[in-house]
Formats: sequence, structure tokens, C-alpha cells
Amino acid sequence: CGTVITAQKEIPATGHKAVKVAGKAATCTEKGLTEGSKCSVCGTVITAQKEIPAAGHKAETIPGKAATCTETGLTDGEKCTVCGEIVTPQEEIPAAGHKAETIPGKAATCTETGLTDGAKCSVCGETLSEPKPISATGHTGAIVKGKAATCTEAGLTDGETCSVCGAVIKAQTAIPALGHIDDNKDGKCDRCGAKVDHDPVWNDGAVTKQPTCTEPGVKTFTCSICGETKTEAIPATGHKSETVKGKAATCTESGLTDGEKCSVCGVILKAQETIPATGHTWDGGAVVTAATCTAQGVTQYTCTVCGETRTEPIPATGHKAEAVPGKAATCAETGLTDGEKCAVCGEILKAQEEIPALGHTEPDADGKCARCGEQIAEPKTEPKTEPKTEPKTEPKTEPPTAGLRGDANLDGKVLANDARLVLRASAKLETLEGQGFINCDLNGDGKLLAGEARKILRFSAKLESAI
Repeated sequence: CGTVITAQKEIPATGHKAVKVAGKAATCTEKGLTEGSKCSVCGTVITAQKEIPAAGHKAETIPGKAATCTETGLTDGEKCTVCGEIVTPQEEIPAAGHKAETIPGKAATCTETGLTDGAKCSVCGETLSEPKPISATGHTGAIVKGKAATCTEAGLTDGETCSVCGAVIKAQTAIPALGHIDDNKDGKCDRCGAKVDHDPVWNDGAVTKQPTCTEPGVKTFTCSICGETKTEAIPATGHKSETVKGKAATCTESGLTDGEKCSVCGVILKAQETIPATGHTWDGGAVVTAATCTAQGVTQYTCTVCGETRTEPIPATGHKAEAVPGKAATCAETGLTDGEKCAVCGEILKAQEEIPALGHTEPDADGKCARCGEQIAEPKTEPKTEPKTEPKTEPKTEPPTAGLRGDANLDGKVLANDARLVLRASAKLETLEGQGFINCDLNGDGKLLAGEARKILRFSAKLESAI
């Protein structure tokens, strides 16, 4: 029937039993986790672990090494100071290799050794190729053909000279004339067929060809009985050396070392060599033209060896300004503004400008100018009059009329005193109204300015024809 016989009772929840879930520290490249917790009974996460970002590498430089001519180098690299991981690997820089420059050699001659060109590095100086000795070439022999002796003429042996330098390698020697033979006693030379009916009687001989430095000469002998001749060779004389005087180098011209040549035939035995010009040795210089305010000066330098000169400009000094004091204008005399001139050459740098004379003020009761005290009018005496009672009338306002331009005091003239009144009015020291104002407002702008006073003053002094 479903009747509950024994009622169920609620059992309270036991609650979680928390245990730690270990965290993990972040590294340079891997994320970490914070410490968490979970229930040891049911496994429910009580405190979730949170991700800790990777810290990233802390780079420090690994110094590189420059490449040399023969050794490779390395670029700068980077590694992490925390974990030691290489962040930026170093790269090899190839060795630069030597930069060869030639060590000039020297050509060998017939009798002197030479040197081959060598090479060295223009960067580090290392010798790349040692100059090697070149053996003297030795003479290049050329046969100087001899001549066979005959019965009556001497001959010459073959000789030899160098075809390069001309030196005699093997001198020719004379072969005496063979003389006639008549073994068969037929009165004829068995060798040449000439008559041999007597023994020749040779004279002392005469040189028929002079010997030279490199070639033999010929001496001819004549039989005093029959006129038959025979010749003998005269050995070559060989070169006679003389010095070819050199020339000392100067500041601008190259010189020459001493050389040698043959004084007989002129052949060069030892070539002269060029000595480079030494270049000038300049002294400390002297001022020949002093610089002025506006013009450059000149310094002259002299070579202590040859006396040649050169010049350099000295910059102009520029003006040194000093004030030229101005002068205040008075009632009767014009003044001047401050100016400037050069303290060295006196040139005017800023011209002084004229300040118009102020003009006298209206005379006071004693007839004197209130500014300077000069007597400019007769003293005023007031007549005694009885006061009159005048009927009051309204003043009439007359429209402005065209007057004399520049006539401030309306006396029908344009004088310095009019300029003074305008100048004082422009400085707010006096008031100028009515027709006098209209006459002196030259540019019609409703103002009285110092420039208008100046124009009036110049007109009164006949310096301008109109205003």
C-alpha cells in the first residue's frame, strides 16, 4: 500500500576535504601554474590554478670578434642570462683575405743580379711573396767575324761582343801575315802565286784604320823594295770612362745621380738616376699687408731653402662700432640722434639724423620763452577797463575752410614756429584745433604726427618746394 514504515532522515553533507594541487613555476619559454586545491574525496576543484605567462629570455650580448686577413671572425650574439639558451647565434665572418700590393722588383743586367716583383698585404703588412733574386743575364755573345791571314796581309781571329751592352767578351787578336813560301824554288809563292824573287824589306808600317773602343784597327806595312803590302790588326782600345756629373734636387725640380759614359765614343756606361724634388720648407710667415676693417690682409711665407714665396689671405677684421653721441634739439637749434662709427677706421656705421628745433613757446607775461627764457616779445601790460555786460549770444559754427597748408598759428606764413607747434601737439604737449589743425594734418588722417612737423620745417627752410 506504500505506507512509510520507517521515515528517512536527512544526513548532513560532509563538506569537501581540500588538498593542495602543486603549482609550476614559469620558465623563459614555458608557462607556469599557480598553486590550487581540490577535494580529496570527490575531486571537485576548490581553487582553480591560474596560468603564469612564460617570463621570456633576458638577453645579454656575446661579444663578436673582427675578422682579420687570415682568421675568421664572429658577429655579436645573444644568450639568456637566466637559462643560458642562445637567443641570437653568432655567425662566422669570413677572413677578409690579404690585399696584395706589389713590391717593385729590379731588372737584371748582363753583369748585375736583379729582383722579381714581390707582394705584401697593404692591410697587415705581411709579406705574401718574397722578391727573388734574378741572376745576371750574362752577356749575349755575338761573333765578330775574323779574317784569314794571307801571304802579305795579317788576319784577325774571331772575336765576340755582347749584343745587349756592347762589352767585348773576347777580343780579336792579330794573325801575322803568313809570308810567301817558295819551297819548289820556282820564283812563285806556293800559296798565292806571287813573285818571290826577294825577301821583302818591310817598313815601320802606317795605321790605315784607327782602332775604336770596340773594334780593332789596321796597320799596313809596305815592302821598301817592291811596294808589296801587308797588314796587322791593332787591338780595340776599350772604353775610357768619365763621370757624367749629376745635379742636386731642389725644392721644385728633380735632380740626377752621377753617371758614367765613354769619353771617346759617348756610350753610356752607367745611367743616371732621378732624385725626387725635395719640396719647399716654409718659414712661419710674415704679415706684408695688414687686414683692415673691410679689406683682407696678406701673410707671406718664404721657403728657407730656395727663397720662393707664397701668400695667404688674412680675413678682414670687421668694424668696431663706437657711439657718436647725439645732441638734444633746443628752441632755436636742431638736434641730432645718436649715431655709430668705426673706432678703427672712422667709417660712419649709423648716420645721425636731424631733430627739428623745438621752437619757442608762447611768450609769457614778461615776453620770454617758457622753455629757454629767451626774450622773444615785449612784456604785456593789461589796460584797466571796466567790466562790460555783453548780451549772451550763441556762437556760430563755421564750416572748415581751406587754409595755408602748414600754417599752424594762422598768421598767413609757414615758419619754423609752425613746425614746433605741430611737434608739441604730436607729443601731446599742446593742443592744436580748428583751422590750424586742418592746415597741418597733411595726410588727412585726423592725426598730427612728428613726420608732418618735419615736412613743415623743411618747407619753411626752403628744402622742399611743396607740402
